[in-house]
Amino acid sequence: MGRGADRGGKNIPTISFEDMSEATLARIRAEQLHAIARFTPAIFVVNTWNVLVLVAALYGSEKEGAALLWAFVVCSASAYLYLWGAGVRERPRPTGVSRAGARNIVIAAGAIGVLWCIAPLMFIDHLGSSAMFVIVCMCCGIMCAGAFVLASMPEAAFAFVAPVLAGSLIAIERSDLVGQYHISLLFVVYACVLVLASLSYCRQMAARLLKQIEAENAARLDGLTRLPNALAFREFLDRALARCAEYREQAAVLYLDLDGFKPVNDRYGHAAGDEILLQVARRLEETVRKTDFVARLGGDEFAVALSDVGGPDKVMAFVDRLLRAFSTPFSAAGLPQEIGISIGIALAPSDGLETNALIAKADNALYQAKSTGGGTSRFFDPSHALAVQERRDLEADLRAAIERNELEVVLQPIVQIATGRIVGCEALARWRHPTRGPISPDEFIPMAERTGLIHELGMWIVRDACRLAAQMPPDAPISVNVSVAQLRSASMTSDMLAIIAEYGLTPDRIEIEITESLLITRDDPAIDTARELSKAGFPIALDDFGTGYASLNYLRKLPLNRVKIDKEFTRDSVEHADCAAIVVSVVQLARTLGLEVTAEGVETEAQLAFLKSIGCGAAQGYLISRPVAEKDLPALFMRDAARELAA
Repeated sequence: MGRGADRGGKNIPTISFEDMSEATLARIRAEQLHAIARFTPAIFVVNTWNVLVLVAALYGSEKEGAALLWAFVVCSASAYLYLWGAGVRERPRPTGVSRAGARNIVIAAGAIGVLWCIAPLMFIDHLGSSAMFVIVCMCCGIMCAGAFVLASMPEAAFAFVAPVLAGSLIAIERSDLVGQYHISLLFVVYACVLVLASLSYCRQMAARLLKQIEAENAARLDGLTRLPNALAFREFLDRALARCAEYREQAAVLYLDLDGFKPVNDRYGHAAGDEILLQVARRLEETVRKTDFVARLGGDEFAVALSDVGGPDKVMAFVDRLLRAFSTPFSAAGLPQEIGISIGIALAPSDGLETNALIAKADNALYQAKSTGGGTSRFFDPSHALAVQERRDLEADLRAAIERNELEVVLQPIVQIATGRIVGCEALARWRHPTRGPISPDEFIPMAERTGLIHELGMWIVRDACRLAAQMPPDAPISVNVSVAQLRSASMTSDMLAIIAEYGLTPDRIEIEITESLLITRDDPAIDTARELSKAGFPIALDDFGTGYASLNYLRKLPLNRVKIDKEFTRDSVEHADCAAIVVSVVQLARTLGLEVTAEGVETEAQLAFLKSIGCGAAQGYLISRPVAEKDLPALFMRDAARELAA
């Protein structure tokens, strides 16, 4: 819609119907017809009244029979129009009307106009001067009334006015009315004004409707990608499933979730994330067919509705094409970014024909695909639905537990092997579910990583560890396990500094433990964050050393203060020479690099004696102490102090 300016300088809408889409024009036609339908009772009353007046004027004349026949035809046409309008008003307002439907109204208006054109031509010569004037005024009134009723559709208004005007002008010319030429001129002026007024009203109505359509479209569009949103997707799916039921077609709903998006968003900021989402939207649009429907549901979730798919094999062919489309890296922050997708699929009618149920099943299948590691697709499987729902319930419970501070941090002491003195503690999260009982960290930590809760969970653990550290001796730092997903967050360092400042601690009181087995990506942003944390004063430890893919490489890349020997090596060091050799090598390497060493999983005196013999600095495990709750910390450090005094 363009805009022009009037002489007063105000902007007025300028409508170009040629530039409108067919859908918009169909919507305008629907509003036009509905506006006409509102006036059909008035049309019936006005026509009937004027017919009665004319018949009364011709009663007893030689034209009485013709007048009655004419009156019957006009009243029948008015009654038909009244019934049509009643039907339109009672039914739900359509979203569109075809060109043929609008053309029928124009034809009907023209037909009624022709009927009123007949009246002056047939009957005006058989009336007296005063009666002639009455019928001329009647035709003028009918012309004005018809133009008013049909104002929303200028074509119909013109189709009605033109015949009435032509018939009236011819009749006036044939009559002996005083001032007939002046009357004819007034008729022409009236007709022109009526048609122009109708055209102006139509344009104003179209302008209002366009604003309404724009507002409705905005409510159905994603603000970033300009793809349809969840509301529009549901509306489309409603129509698609209705067609499936009517024509026995097959359709498919694909729920898509991006793999690897959150690390990019966290590391490079929302601008980079938005750049990725825009590229994803365009790539999806390029991959689907014209008959398919792509929408962004929110965040990094998208959906595709496939109509008339023809069976699961064709759906899988499309899914394979979609996965290939995402094999090419995206670009954000000037760097290539590896972004994949996981896809959940539900089919109609086999999985149902109800929109909400089908969407829920596609979402369920997506969860299955994500739980396998991502980058794949899954069809909805009813046998997995219960398990999926249970896991989702548990995820929701975990989120609530974090928000309500229902988790607990316990501390496992770390001792200096040579003296037995406590030199630190490792913070370990524990979750006692109100109905399920204790939930293992091996279960809820991966769950938090999978669902994006890991940062919230990690920060909660850090905060509680800082609270406990404030109660402990300053020479006994608390080590906290930090997920790689957390390290990929651009705000990690600032968040850590804010938390320790809140509890009045210095960075050296909190040691950051990074799991080596997870840092497998070359030039991982997590490494940069680790360097930032180290520069800020946080000690850095490499946990589970020896179990990953690039142990020596990370010794070089990471700003480490400590390595922690994985418990598997510690456990087998006494009985297996190869494990003993690895432990010895690690201790010697760490000593050469100036790093401290802690052996995890010490459970026997023999293991502790071996570690002491090779010069390992510190140890932790069940032999030293099981993890202890906050209430047991004072007793633990009192025993430690007593041991030092005894020594």
